[in-house]
Amino acid sequence: MRLSKALGRGGFFAWWAGPRARIEMEKGLSLGNMEEEGMTFHADYAYSLPGISDKRWILIWRRLH
Repeated sequence: MRLSKALGRGGFFAWWAGPRARIEMEKGLSLGNMEEEGMTFHADYAYSLPGISDKRWILIWRRLH
């Protein structure tokens, strides 16, 4: 199976930012706090990653340059 198909729509972004998004969410940062730290959010790249039993949604973002 191709990597992009395994990861789903926009898969590269989910794969690249997913682990970091999880770490930041576990730190308890809210959307407002992240925006204050210079991050912007892309609702189109929100995924529920396989293997997470409660199917929490992971929000994918990129830092502003």
